[in-house]
Amino acid sequence: MSAEFNLTEMFEKVTLPAQDLAALSFSASNKASSVKAWAEALPATRITHTGVLLYKSLPEIPRLETSADNRLAMLEAVRPYVQHCIQGLARGFLNQPLILPEGPMKTAVVAQALQKHMCVGYLSVLKDIASKSTKTKPHPHLELVCHRAIVGLGLLLFRSFQLYRQTPEQLWLELHTCYRVAEEFALLDRLVADQLLEESDACTTQQAYMRIILLAASRPNQMRQIDVSATYQALESWAYLAKLVPTDSNRKNLYVLNLAADIGPLNKARFSGSRGDLRELDLSQLLTALRTQREAKETDKELLKIPKTLSVALLDHLEQAWSTNLQRAFERQPTNSTIEASVGLSNIHHHIINGMSFEEFLGQDEMEEIDFGSFANDPWNSKQNDDAEADDHPIDLVQVIDTSPGGYCLEWRKAIPAHVRAGEIIGLREKGRHRWGVGVIRWVQQQQSSTRLGIQILAPKATPYAAAIEQPTGEYGDYMRILLLPELKAANQPATLITAFAPFQEYNRLELNSFGEISQGQLTRRIFSSGSISQFQFRADKIDAPEPHVSQEATASESQQVDASSDDDFSSAWDD
Repeated sequence: MSAEFNLTEMFEKVTLPAQDLAALSFSASNKASSVKAWAEALPATRITHTGVLLYKSLPEIPRLETSADNRLAMLEAVRPYVQHCIQGLARGFLNQPLILPEGPMKTAVVAQALQKHMCVGYLSVLKDIASKSTKTKPHPHLELVCHRAIVGLGLLLFRSFQLYRQTPEQLWLELHTCYRVAEEFALLDRLVADQLLEESDACTTQQAYMRIILLAASRPNQMRQIDVSATYQALESWAYLAKLVPTDSNRKNLYVLNLAADIGPLNKARFSGSRGDLRELDLSQLLTALRTQREAKETDKELLKIPKTLSVALLDHLEQAWSTNLQRAFERQPTNSTIEASVGLSNIHHHIINGMSFEEFLGQDEMEEIDFGSFANDPWNSKQNDDAEADDHPIDLVQVIDTSPGGYCLEWRKAIPAHVRAGEIIGLREKGRHRWGVGVIRWVQQQQSSTRLGIQILAPKATPYAAAIEQPTGEYGDYMRILLLPELKAANQPATLITAFAPFQEYNRLELNSFGEISQGQLTRRIFSSGSISQFQFRADKIDAPEPHVSQEATASESQQVDASSDDDFSSAWDD
């Protein structure tokens, strides 16, 4: 083995349970065949019940006094049933509020625990058989065990990303250890059959490892849950295009990995400290293939399969995450204050027009607002009753952790609205102000009993409009709420329109309405989009609608505030 590879030292850093159990409590015997029979008898349609049985039983397998081969056979026997159960449990905790209710929270804990127990089992086998292997004669199951452990750890990390939770302790160290063992014994490029794959029936250990490295480097805390899932699935067939190379191989490489530390991919510009076993992540082939495929015509040869689940906005995000080194333009300043927040385009629009009904804003009493629910599943898209109580357009008081001219870090310490997610639009109003600023939730991070949000301010104010899209017949459809954001001179950005993500598209012709005054316009370039909103440049015949009337008291109160910011101060990125 190479001087830098010390198997004993590596596994000393990985905490594994003692093998102190004489017999399994859930199986008729300690034989793998008996465990397989038990797993086959689990009720496949009673997911919760099966989850409880597995939760109580799986921790015994790593603790059992038995041979590595028998332990591996047990794990292989229960693996498909455990993964089926986890997938079923996931339906109970995904697409929920960020702060999960008690029931979904318990379900998520069980699902992650099942995955963790399987990983611990495979790691226990790996430690045993790797210590008995040599380069010339590795254990016959060594590549299988490395592969299974990496896949399991990847799934554990994937669901942590979906839940916006911190990475489980020592997961990265375990993942790197599995990779280093496979590398040292020259097993990285051998195909291993895996029935969990969707695009093929086998993949290499290298591909399994790079799949989760790429997901971690894609800034998943800036994605919606559905986008994290879509990215993970796409990476099954993309991972072979990424590789690890020695440091300083290419100045364009954005990320480094320290395989001797419990940490994932780091931005090269931000890396400091001990170099350890340092590698660079080379994504040049992947980025070239992705860009070429996106520009290709339908008749061109397919270089890279791009699933339909990957939206244009998500593809833009992935390209940027893997190739662009974003630097924060302003330093964060810690603060201890609160700010009013309202989430969702309909809610922000409602507050900017001071709570008047949408029909009154349009100047057409009989006009009915479009049902956004026909275009998307986002909760804020469902039809609002604008004459209802204020609770239909809630305003929450949220803690400000730190701030900069480009945005805020907010901490939501109480029940959080179900539609709060990465990519959603948010209105913010500081204490004593009347005017609402407009931002977008760029990243989400779950804390022990709260949720932190990174907010990028798009504009310090917005003007409300309604827009109807011209149909092929020449008539206009129903009006939908949109916002006009002012020009940002410092960013060289003209005035833009914020719309719902669907059905607005580039070059749609619009009829614009502001307090009953009609004008025409056309969307041009989409400069930003998420699964919730889009931001467009546009051309318009007339954009000079007045802002809603405000009371003299509100105007006087706001004029007394010291406004240290201007319209040009909000152009910096707010990424983490």
